[in-house]
Amino acid sequence: MEDTTLSAEERNVLERDGVLLPHWEPGKHKIRAEFLARTSIPAARAASGRPTGTAIQPVRANRVDGKLIVPTTLDSAEALEFIGFTAPAARFIHGGWTSRPPDAANNPGSILDFAFGSTGQLERRRALRRCSDREACDEVGLAPWFSNAILHPDRVGVLYTETLLYWVDSSIQMHFDALVRILRKLKAYARARVGPRRG
Repeated sequence: MEDTTLSAEERNVLERDGVLLPHWEPGKHKIRAEFLARTSIPAARAASGRPTGTAIQPVRANRVDGKLIVPTTLDSAEALEFIGFTAPAARFIHGGWTSRPPDAANNPGSILDFAFGSTGQLERRRALRRCSDREACDEVGLAPWFSNAILHPDRVGVLYTETLLYWVDSSIQMHFDALVRILRKLKAYARARVGPRRG
């Protein structure tokens, strides 16, 4: 995972410049929306082979009063919540990822791979239990705001052009890529502001 985590000095600079706002939740930043609008976001890495077609864009549940709440790191339960999982599902996936044996040859997966492992059960659960799309989404731990956006009646014409799993994974990848871009932008801004004072 690339270095997008802010140092204490970088965080102080972002707070002093009014980019990061006071926030009480551990593991999360509150960002002033104008910051994201006024400067460009560095491009994200190439996708990891997951679907990148036109994703059904879920409504962001991460905005509060014009501010964006984002996780502080990419490899956290908070990041999994940001991309579309409920808090319990995010903790479960994160726990599985962090407790895997530290053998890169046999366990090379990223946290995103573990997320896709969880969503990969969608079609199987739906078929075995003969449950609805919504029930399957609930069973794998997708947040209501996420599944509501994908399963909205206005999108039925698009939804059934692919599998439910395709749209879920595509939307999760899209949210993760957006998170990478946001954290990169914070890091790049902070580095540029901290750098001159050191020289």
